[in-house]
Amino acid sequence: MNQATLKKEMNEKQKEITAEIENYKEKPADFLKLLDFMARFYTYSPRNVVLITKQWDGAYAVGSFKHWQELGYCVNKGEHSKIKILVPIAIKTFTTANGKNKGLKYATKAEKQAIKQGKLKVNQRTAFKYGNVFDITQTNVPQEDYPKLFPNRHFDYKINSETANKILDGLKDYAKKLNLTIATDQANSLGNAKGAFFMSPDSKGIKLNPRNNPGENIAVLIHELGHASLHQNSKLTTGEEELQAEMTSYLVSAHFGIDTSEESTAYIAGWTDKLKDVKNLEKLLSQVQKAARKIIENIG
Repeated sequence: MNQATLKKEMNEKQKEITAEIENYKEKPADFLKLLDFMARFYTYSPRNVVLITKQWDGAYAVGSFKHWQELGYCVNKGEHSKIKILVPIAIKTFTTANGKNKGLKYATKAEKQAIKQGKLKVNQRTAFKYGNVFDITQTNVPQEDYPKLFPNRHFDYKINSETANKILDGLKDYAKKLNLTIATDQANSLGNAKGAFFMSPDSKGIKLNPRNNPGENIAVLIHELGHASLHQNSKLTTGEEELQAEMTSYLVSAHFGIDTSEESTAYIAGWTDKLKDVKNLEKLLSQVQKAARKIIENIG
């Protein structure tokens, strides 16, 4: 396939994926399923998550042929990749002395010297190519090794006190990195609300309702950290901000196997109803995923 044909195909594929993401506005139940996949594949862009879900429903964890080899395993004999993802590549060019763009790898010795001296400008843009990946079920990885291999593993919805404390410690540590205080609402100013993010000229932080149980504190902290990460200088509507914060909470909670559905079913129903009003769902999802990834990786 020549470069022009590939570029055209890639553009069409990206438009198709964008349209697919926008279609989730009409299908809240499917949208929640997409979020579950995003919780599992938190390192992948929303576009690649959509690609994975469309090609391999129920995918557990994916990697390239080389990736599985580096982990000490291999793809099973006879298996073929059934999942293609978009892989970003950096395209470097430079402007020649006569004003034309030329690939950096085609620079002459004299041009390389001129580039080194800063006489010729180097440009960089991101393009995409297809990459083949395999689900873990297509490899010889034994099931008992699944949990230790992937930080984006999907646990059963159970959590013990030790895990809860680890997650809470990680969330508090992340709050410190954002210069946020975490306080218990001793004045009962929250009423029945489980928590709130606050900002004043002197301080900013999160208040927690003292009646919360540990699981509620985790979900609330993630939600409010989502606000703190995404909305301190936001121009989004209140509805879009709440949607992002709750999606962040849903993604991080699901990633660590915390079932928030009982507590947040009504909330989820409310913000999925707001999907139709969102102008650019893909952009909001990308921002949410970056915020969720930072929180997940901070917890470890």
